[in-house]
Amino acid sequence: MSSIPLLLLAACFQTNADKPAADAPPPSPTAQPPAETPQPASAATLPDLTEGLVSGQCEDGPGAEGADSHFFGQYTFSGSKVSGEERWLLTANEKWKKRGGLDCQIRWTVEGTKTAAPSTCGSCAYGIELHAEPDMAASTCPEEMLTGRRAPTGEMVGGEAVPFDQSYGVSVQGDKATLRFAKSGKVLAEGYANADAITWVSDHACKWF
Repeated sequence: MSSIPLLLLAACFQTNADKPAADAPPPSPTAQPPAETPQPASAATLPDLTEGLVSGQCEDGPGAEGADSHFFGQYTFSGSKVSGEERWLLTANEKWKKRGGLDCQIRWTVEGTKTAAPSTCGSCAYGIELHAEPDMAASTCPEEMLTGRRAPTGEMVGGEAVPFDQSYGVSVQGDKATLRFAKSGKVLAEGYANADAITWVSDHACKWF
């Protein structure tokens, strides 16, 4: 989320190397609205952090087409086993909508292990080491954002829906949780946790195409 493409995923989701995913090409007008993803029973008591996300803040900027961007994650624990999802949630701005763009998401399924807290986070209660695989069936962004395309220069652009490995540290205070990159200690997201699950969402950012 190797060191998050939120997240992948990101920033994936940041993803690899504690940085946002590389800029995608201007998406073609084939995006579809995000599909509903059922919550595991052990996570159902936690707040739904995908509701009420900030949007409409990316109408003017260094790019024309763009979107409000958030990375979201939700994991459940069974002993030391971790499973769940990460999603990159994009809310299209008006310029992208005029080209046929729609709100969309890229989704990854994740599996991993609950570990001791990383040395970079003295306040962390535990760590998480995970592997993420893109869920193409549940990803609704334009195909070139998912699989990439070759630019006139010959380089590949887009292609955000790729597997990645990521490690996190998690600090918990009451029912609130903070997720950090294990390698750097940098905060990725805030969220909520209980004994069986954690859910988180990153701060708002703009994604320009």
